[in-house]
Order: sequence, then C-alpha cells, then structure tokens
Amino acid sequence: MADVLARTEPVPSTELQGEGVTISLAPPMTRYSLRAREVEVLEAALAMAVPRAIGATHGPIACLGPDEWLLRAPAGTHIVVGEGSTIAITDVSERSVCLTVSGPRA
Repeated sequence: MADVLARTEPVPSTELQGEGVTISLAPPMTRYSLRAREVEVLEAALAMAVPRAIGATHGPIACLGPDEWLLRAPAGTHIVVGEGSTIAITDVSERSVCLTVSGPRA
C-alpha cells in the first residue's frame, strides 16, 4: 500500500528534446494566492501596485478575479502580514509546475 501513496514528480527533471523544440522544467519559484476585498489594503501590505483588470498582469502579479491575484516570486520568498489583516495570503507553490518550451518549433 505504501507504494501506491508514494509521491512521484509529474515532470522529469531532464529536458525533452524533439525536432526543433525543447521542453524542460522551469526553476522553482514561490507562488502566492492573494485575496482581498479592498485592493488598497493588499497594495499597502505588498508595498506595490496590483493590476485591477481581470487577466491583466503587473510585474510578478496577475489579476485572476475581482478579489483574487497570483504573485510569482523567487523560490524562498516569504510574505509577512500583520495579525488582524483583512487579506488572505496562501502559499500555493506546490500545486503546479512551470514548463519552458523553446526552439524554432516552440
């Protein structure tokens, strides 16, 4: 039973090379799901502007919904928010992987 529950990586660490295309696993990064009803409170906590239009990006932040953003940052980045804050910051780094596709046929 233990073998069934063993974790396996979804993407091999060695790059896959095809005719004119290379697919590889991107370097690790930290990803945070950010939720806030008042965007000004989120901007103050992050000390940076965030995009307001759904689908827009501004630097490392993408607007996913009217009160949700995704922040991408270098691996090991930590965000500290004071107790009683009206925003939610959740580390979602482990829920997805990033692939790099390169080459003339990419």
